[in-house]
Amino acid sequence: MADARELLDIAHSTGAPHPHPKIDFGEVTFPAREGWQVVIFYDLFDLDYIDRFIAPDGAVIELWNNPAATPHLDPLRAWRGLDDTARLRPDAPIESPPPPAAIADAKKQGES
Repeated sequence: MADARELLDIAHSTGAPHPHPKIDFGEVTFPAREGWQVVIFYDLFDLDYIDRFIAPDGAVIELWNNPAATPHLDPLRAWRGLDDTARLRPDAPIESPPPPAAIADAKKQGES
């Protein structure tokens, strides 16, 4: 599965307009490089956030289900469009995914 830096690059490859000339509110699915798709939410024509990624094999990477369990995806949740390139720098602090046990623990805490 792609890491956060690669997913940022995939999001950037969509060419998603900001603002969108026709979508005032809602999700738009954009094709991206190598068969990926990126679902972006627009609010009042402005690109608001990435909702999810869809891998070429159909696997879905949800960004908002449990943010506490996926801090390594924070740069993706903060992305605000094609001109948001600061997070693509090689020295940008992007964490590795936590081990599965840490994710399970965070999910249990979120359900309490």
